[in-house]
Amino acid sequence: MYALAGPNKDASEGMKRELFVLSSKQHGGGPVMQCWHPDGLLLSTTGQNKVVHIFDRSGALVDEISLAAPCQQLDWAKDGDLLAISQQESNSVLFWDKNSRKTTTLDTNLKESVSFIAWSKVGPQLAIGTTRGNLLIYNKKTQRKTPTIARHTKAITTGAWNGKNYLALGGEDKQITVTTHEGEPVEQTVVKSEPLDIMFSEMKADKKSQKTESTISLNLGRKTIYLYNLTDRDNPIELAFQPKYGTITAYRWFGDGYMMLGFSEGYFVVISTHMKEIGQELFSSKLFNSALTDICFSAALKKTAVCGDNTIKVVDVGNWKSVTDTFMIENEVVDKLSWTKDGTILSVSTESGAVYNFLTKIPMINAVSDTRWSCLASLRAVSVVDSLVPDRNIVIDLDFEPLFVALGPLHVSVGVNNHAWFYKVANDSQAMVAKKEYLGTVERITINQVYAAALLQEGRVQLHGIEPSVTQSKLFPEKEGDEASITCCELTKDFLIYGTSKGVIVYFSLSDWTQLSEYKHDKGLAIKGVWPNPTGSRIVFVDANNDGYIYSPVSDDQLVQIPKFPITVSRVMWDSADAGVFVVADLECEKLYTYTFHAFSTTQAVATQIATSKPAERYVAVLTHNGVFTAIGDTGLGVKITLASHEYIAPPNTLTVDKAKKAFNQCLALGRLKDCWELSMKCKDKDLWSQLCKQAMMLLDIDTAINVYRQVGDAAMVLALHKLRSVEEKHLLAGHISLLLQDYQQAEYLFLQSSRPQMALEMRRDLLHWEQALKLAAKLNPETIPILSKEYALQLEGKGDWKKAIEMYSKGVTGANDEQDRQCTAGIIRMTLRLGDTQKGISMCLGVKDKTLYRECAAILESMKQYAEAAALYERGGVFEKAVTLYLQVKNHQAAGALIDKVTSPKLHGQYGKLMEEQRRYPDAEKAYSVAKEIDSVIRLNLEFLGNPEKAFNLARETRSPEGARLVAKFCQSKIGDFKTAIEFLLVAKLSDEAFVLAQKHNEMEKYTDVLGNAGTPEEYKRVAQYYESKNDLLNAGVFYMTCGSYPKALELFLQVGESAADKAIELVGKAKQDTLTRQLIDFLMGDTDGIPKDPNYIFRLYMALDNFEQAANTAIIIARQEQELGNYKIAHGILFDTYKDLEMRRIKIPNELKQNLMLLHSYVLAKILMKQKDHMGGARMLTRVAKNISKFPSHIVGILTSTVVECHRAGLKSSAHNFASILVRPEYRNQIDAKYKRQIEQIVRKPDRTEEHEDVEPCPVCSDPLPVTQLDCTSCKNFVPYCIVTGLHVTLDNFTQCPSCRFPALFTHFSKYLLQEKACPMCETPCTAPEAPDPNPVAALKALLEMGATSAPENSPKRSESGDLDQREKLRRCGRLCRRWAACLENDL
Repeated sequence: MYALAGPNKDASEGMKRELFVLSSKQHGGGPVMQCWHPDGLLLSTTGQNKVVHIFDRSGALVDEISLAAPCQQLDWAKDGDLLAISQQESNSVLFWDKNSRKTTTLDTNLKESVSFIAWSKVGPQLAIGTTRGNLLIYNKKTQRKTPTIARHTKAITTGAWNGKNYLALGGEDKQITVTTHEGEPVEQTVVKSEPLDIMFSEMKADKKSQKTESTISLNLGRKTIYLYNLTDRDNPIELAFQPKYGTITAYRWFGDGYMMLGFSEGYFVVISTHMKEIGQELFSSKLFNSALTDICFSAALKKTAVCGDNTIKVVDVGNWKSVTDTFMIENEVVDKLSWTKDGTILSVSTESGAVYNFLTKIPMINAVSDTRWSCLASLRAVSVVDSLVPDRNIVIDLDFEPLFVALGPLHVSVGVNNHAWFYKVANDSQAMVAKKEYLGTVERITINQVYAAALLQEGRVQLHGIEPSVTQSKLFPEKEGDEASITCCELTKDFLIYGTSKGVIVYFSLSDWTQLSEYKHDKGLAIKGVWPNPTGSRIVFVDANNDGYIYSPVSDDQLVQIPKFPITVSRVMWDSADAGVFVVADLECEKLYTYTFHAFSTTQAVATQIATSKPAERYVAVLTHNGVFTAIGDTGLGVKITLASHEYIAPPNTLTVDKAKKAFNQCLALGRLKDCWELSMKCKDKDLWSQLCKQAMMLLDIDTAINVYRQVGDAAMVLALHKLRSVEEKHLLAGHISLLLQDYQQAEYLFLQSSRPQMALEMRRDLLHWEQALKLAAKLNPETIPILSKEYALQLEGKGDWKKAIEMYSKGVTGANDEQDRQCTAGIIRMTLRLGDTQKGISMCLGVKDKTLYRECAAILESMKQYAEAAALYERGGVFEKAVTLYLQVKNHQAAGALIDKVTSPKLHGQYGKLMEEQRRYPDAEKAYSVAKEIDSVIRLNLEFLGNPEKAFNLARETRSPEGARLVAKFCQSKIGDFKTAIEFLLVAKLSDEAFVLAQKHNEMEKYTDVLGNAGTPEEYKRVAQYYESKNDLLNAGVFYMTCGSYPKALELFLQVGESAADKAIELVGKAKQDTLTRQLIDFLMGDTDGIPKDPNYIFRLYMALDNFEQAANTAIIIARQEQELGNYKIAHGILFDTYKDLEMRRIKIPNELKQNLMLLHSYVLAKILMKQKDHMGGARMLTRVAKNISKFPSHIVGILTSTVVECHRAGLKSSAHNFASILVRPEYRNQIDAKYKRQIEQIVRKPDRTEEHEDVEPCPVCSDPLPVTQLDCTSCKNFVPYCIVTGLHVTLDNFTQCPSCRFPALFTHFSKYLLQEKACPMCETPCTAPEAPDPNPVAALKALLEMGATSAPENSPKRSESGDLDQREKLRRCGRLCRRWAACLENDL
């Protein structure tokens, strides 16, 4: 919702707009007394100057009344004709007559002065209280004065009347009295303090009941509120408040038993008088720094004004926390507030004697013309605003306050009573062009470009030209003496449209100046209102039952009732941008109902309610344009509200997909198909396209439908719609569309209404709707009845309605002896059989000589269980299988045998084979069984009757038939004693128990297990294991215990077998993954059970089986180290290499120690290769690497060092040669030097040569820093750099390759050269071919190698279990102990 810069330029200031001010000079200074007329027409004020002023709503002085003494009280009679004035120290009351503007004096005939006056709320009585407690009731109608017995002893100071005309009074004597309007006493009670501000109200009850104002409330000494209920007099309620609030300065009742209070400390409090809520504050707020002096509540506005200091605040009773307006009066102290009954004017009096009057609500009279609207800009000004251009508004000042306004394309009219003034507002003009006096009081006026129509209160319409140049005029109703009065009227460009109290709607043509049409509504219900669309071609009207209708005098669908029409309607607004959309507003616009109406569619015209909008506030409806509802608020401010039906509609490029879908649904409901197309293209949603297709077709928008169907790829629908583009006739086109939408009833109706009713018949025929087709054919084309009858008969035959079918077949016979007659004759024969006349039917069938008919009749006879006749007809019809089936069923063996070779059905051959077997024709039976695939029967015949057991054996093996195998097994046991074969076939027959017993009995368990294979059950394997255990074959028993899952038993047996079953035990533990079994096996391998340690390789295999790759790697390292210490370098190299590949295959990171040991062993291998190739430098470098770790080669220390010295000397590495020679000449090695090299080595030591060639450097493949070619530990990036498997040098990125087999790295040039000679990888010794080029992506390969080289434990390494398994350190310790034991034993053996 947003505000318009509309008719009231000051409306944005809300209630702050000052209407007029009555200065203190008029009242003589000091506090002012003020009182509004009940209808808000006059304001009476008086001050210290002893003059009562009467002003109109604009602040103009109407009359002045001079007093003899200061005024004490002012009060208007309920009908507003008299103003009562009481004066201080006076025993009379002065009356001012509004109509005569004269004053009269009422003498009370009492000696004491008047202290209180109050007019009755419902009657003509005036209550007059005196200073001595006397009461006089004056009736203005009868002018009777009724004195009552004095019930007060002191002055009456406050009082109030209720709706029952009871009077409650309070006085200085602290008494409350209640009397009737005739002065009869009702109640009297005493309170503890002087009562102030007595009021009548109804306390809030649990259930809503009729208001009786039975509760008297009063301000008791300004400290508490006292509630006295006349229906519960024994239980008065006194409400006290927090001391911080101060004293009570004012209070007011409002709503359903709620009360608001003001306090001397500036607090504003709201409470409820509901008994469950008594004592609870609904709202409390300090609104002023000093006292809150007065409260004034407007039921019309549902707002409360409070004042204090120089400030007035307006609070919304719907939301107490919302102060809607706050404004101040400079240099004044606000004293009292009063509001007109309709909430239009708020009067504020000050202590200085001034009265400020604020316009708080503008009267909601308005008029609409297209997108323009007019309303009051103030009480004496009217404005015209264009909702599309809200800044261009016209304001016309007036000399009076209008009661009605009308707007046309060129003029605006305002008026009061029976007068109207017309102003031209075209081209920013504001000139008055005419003034009109009507024959009666005007209820409303409607105008167009030329004419004005005034609806008079007498039920007539006066039509006349606006400007003097148009002289035509007319008075409606035209017929004199017509009892029907006109209740509503509207003008369009071409018509005057009015409705009457008798339910008649009349169209009067302005161009022809004659009545055009007249519609009489059902039951003669009065027409309450009409709202035409801009052209007047359609109107919405409401009748006396509050039902809404759409009426068109020229349409086929003349009258359409509007569904879900609201009971109360303030205005119907046709959307000026959407011709088929209108909005219905209920009273005060609490709800807005959006409807669509599509006159041209595949269905009958219908209005559809598509959305309901609920504005946050109440407004006066004005107009609707493009889904935006324009209304007027209480302050005259124009507001625009987007209807719920248009909430999401916006340009597609500004919407998200979700909002675009919502916008699509709204556009679809509104019939905006082009917008729907754009939105669906944004969403690309098939469901949206499907909805759009259907809606476009229903609204006969063929082009849009074609576009959408083309988008979804429905070529058939696109072609069908293309053919309809040339159809111009509405009914014919709508009929075709209804047919495509499968609404066949509507399609038939539309086709019959078109110029081609034959289309309805064709449609029903194509849809197989034969009954409807026959009815249409009788009217449209009788010649097609025989064809339709035949087709209908076929359908009836399929449904089983044979009696009606034979009737239709008979109607289909034309006597032309053509295909039509042949089909009908065949149908008659079939129906004859169906109806039970078989002899006649068969006779007729044989006379036709039609194989198709034979088959059809045979099927009918079969269903009727006439099998012999059916078989004969099947044979004549060539359906031999059916014939043989039925011949066998009726035991006609001869006829069946004659046809058996012509059938292929296995079932029939099986039946025939059984028959031949019964007749002991075994070869024929075998043949039939073979064709029928009944192999068990074939096996049985060969075993029992044909003497061919081998054929039976082969068939049983091929087919694996359990029954056939059982027969063969029985034959082998009983006939030929072949128990092995019997065991085989018993297992094939799933007779495992019998096979086991037989194998056990004849000691053929090996045959049993061979045949059983892996297909056995745990129970079967366990039974075999128990058998072998009983035979003391512990190895086989353990194998089968392991197979059946009895792992503890199996391990026990394997351990009893000894080391020969260690591999099986390791396999078992790896499969079982049970900690107990693992510990048991480890104890066995370490010799804890028998004192004999086993081969450490078993430990390695155990860890591998347990997926404990880290410990497996550690074990492999230990084993390799033992081999290495023994000088078995090739074996150690193989162990480490195999472990490396196993870990790599499982994506387990390689331990650094394994990598280092493998690198040293491989360097030793390379040294030999390089020395053999006469590469002394390469050999020297590799030997130097080995020699630096000579402690790991204890078996060949002297030999390796000797080779190192010799190769270094040959390669020119003099310094290195001297260093290693110095080690050799040590006493522990000197005597072991080969005599061949001893002299040379000693010479190198005696005459040292420190010269040595610097080692080449290449960039580190990881960090690119220079690195000596044989150095594998990079000092920059701290990585262990991969080395070449051919040269032992570290790899480089530009010369990187890998072995195709083991994927170890190499330098491409060296690897290629090496493979030309050796043909096998030096690492894995696998034959391979040289790569054609270096690795194109060496970085990725290098990254993988580095990742595999980390030393962290594998992620899936087993951890210590909760059951107490050995932790990794203990396992490693015990593994080391095992290795040491094994080494000790080996040394003893040596």
